[in-house]
Amino acid sequence: MRFYFCALFIFFVVRANAQIAIITSTSQGGNVNAVTTSAINTTGATAIVAQIGAFNLNVNGVMTDSKSNTWILVRTDMVTSSLANVFYICSPCTVGTGHTFTYTKSGSGPGLNILALGNVAQTPLDQQNGNSASAVTTIQPGSVT
Repeated sequence: MRFYFCALFIFFVVRANAQIAIITSTSQGGNVNAVTTSAINTTGATAIVAQIGAFNLNVNGVMTDSKSNTWILVRTDMVTSSLANVFYICSPCTVGTGHTFTYTKSGSGPGLNILALGNVAQTPLDQQNGNSASAVTTIQPGSVT
């Protein structure tokens, strides 16, 4: 059995007198060309982070959702020559009930992880750094200032 690890630090600007809150999350594995999550209620979220990981990942995939949000590519980390982790963020976001997320690309079926956050300012992406590795016990994500 082989384990792949990914470490990502994203620093958000937080609304005054507030703490970042996890509103909801979901994960879904996909088929050969796409993955779509089940519907969740993202009401109250001010930022949504998507992480996609897959073998033979064509990193030029397309991230969409059922609320027609705009997704910004944060970073792509190649774990091996055929395995990648891709991160997107949406903010500001249209949120609500029945919210689904889809990542479409060519290659092996991706895994899609969604994290909806509350109390994040509308321009949330302050700094980011990360790293991915295969078969390691520790990983260094890099520094931010």
